[in-house]
Amino acid sequence: MDEEKFYEMFIQLQKAQSEQFGQILEKMEGGKSVVAESGEKQSTDLYCKLKMLITEFQADIEKGITFESWYAKNKSYFEVDAQSLAEKVRVRLLVEKLGRVEYAKMSQKMLPEKLEEMNFESLVGVLKKEFSDPRSKLVKRFEVMKMRCPSVEKILDFGTLVNSECEKANMDLTVEECKILVFIAGIPEKALDVRQISLKFVEKYAKSEVCTLKDLMEEVRSYLSNKSEAKMFDSQSKVKSGPKEFVEVNAVSRIEHSRSRQSKRSRIKSRQKERQVESRQCYNCGIVGHISRNCRKPMKGFKRAIVQK
Repeated sequence: MDEEKFYEMFIQLQKAQSEQFGQILEKMEGGKSVVAESGEKQSTDLYCKLKMLITEFQADIEKGITFESWYAKNKSYFEVDAQSLAEKVRVRLLVEKLGRVEYAKMSQKMLPEKLEEMNFESLVGVLKKEFSDPRSKLVKRFEVMKMRCPSVEKILDFGTLVNSECEKANMDLTVEECKILVFIAGIPEKALDVRQISLKFVEKYAKSEVCTLKDLMEEVRSYLSNKSEAKMFDSQSKVKSGPKEFVEVNAVSRIEHSRSRQSKRSRIKSRQKERQVESRQCYNCGIVGHISRNCRKPMKGFKRAIVQK
């Protein structure tokens, strides 16, 4: 076999191999595209399924519906079932389950950052902080201490409620915390200001170190003493300002009193005059009880009887 024929055979063999290799590549690429398409379809189906299963979040703090309680209920959907989804898809799923009011509030608050561009853990943390119960741990515990069963028929329901509220308020208390709670809960309703002062003091104190009942009682004692001193000062200031306020009143009363005395004197004088007139004899008619100028009979001479002494 000469060299030319051998070279031609070699070229043909290379072409055949290249064609076979190209066909193999096409099959491999086609398989990858099919796998990708099937994976995208599975993700879409899973997304739609989770979207139907997860309820919409609408915050109602008064009824205890916080984001933390809502997320705890749906946590398995996001962290287990949606684990195969990309993080952006999970974020989009969480954002879509926010209520209209909640989404509008968070969108405005997080500007210029968009909710859809945040990572999943950061978004969950922000939502927990925003839609949480604003009451402190102490206030929650205090509210639990005030709970009462409404009726005998609802004792078992009350027990269920106590269990739930104690878990929410984290009632794993120390001895001092129990003392403080019993003390604050026992303060009468009339001393509402003392109760508020106590709650504020314990909340501020707890940030630095542990508060004891003795510390709280010292604070209450100081507050009550300051309050009593303020009342004494207020009463003294009213006593000092009293004469100035009563000057005009006393002057008016003196004037009225003098007027009444004058009228009384005038009445007495008029009565005395009337008595004098009643005892006098008329020169005209001789009748006792009036004088001649007031006499109604015609004027005539009358000789007054002489009274012998």
